[in-house]
Amino acid sequence: QQQQSSPGIFYLHGASGFKTFLDSADGTDHSTSTRNRLCRLLGIEPQLAEESRLSTRMLDLSRAGEQQPELLRHGDDVCTLDFGPDRCTLVAAGEDKTVVVWDVPTRRPRARVSMDSAIVAVNCSSAAGNSYIAAAAANSKVVSWDMSCSLKEPAKVGSTSVDGEPLVLASCPCGQQELLVVGTAAKKAVILSMPGL
Repeated sequence: QQQQSSPGIFYLHGASGFKTFLDSADGTDHSTSTRNRLCRLLGIEPQLAEESRLSTRMLDLSRAGEQQPELLRHGDDVCTLDFGPDRCTLVAAGEDKTVVVWDVPTRRPRARVSMDSAIVAVNCSSAAGNSYIAAAAANSKVVSWDMSCSLKEPAKVGSTSVDGEPLVLASCPCGQQELLVVGTAAKKAVILSMPGL
């Protein structure tokens, strides 16, 4: 049975002084392939990287102490994230069909709301002094909640369906209203009005 390695980060250091990082899912040392992948990300030929004495080395996070990343646990894959207007709220959602509103300073969940399908995109916005969350699910539903009423029980304020599976959300103030744009797999960008959609 193969021994499981600890999680780690690959660290690339060039003779010219630049650095970059790449997550390693299983923590194993794939120095050559990792260097080549990083070189592609940086737009550098691997042969040039060898000549420039680029090197990779493994940083063992199991010994990093306080530098070890903090984890905000979810029930399944987290597919989408957005920070709230106050920059102290993080909204995360994904395959578990749940939107979780995290309080960043305390690392604790403030609220949870559920949808009928996996959530593919979330967006935080503010309009007329209120804070809103919009979430788009794989079943083409888009729902919005008012976060200003109660952080423990967000009020659902709007729901609609769009043509095609949603892929991405973006919001922007436009005059007195907040617009939400939904990019879909049907090759469309659907413009909705927040918060009622």
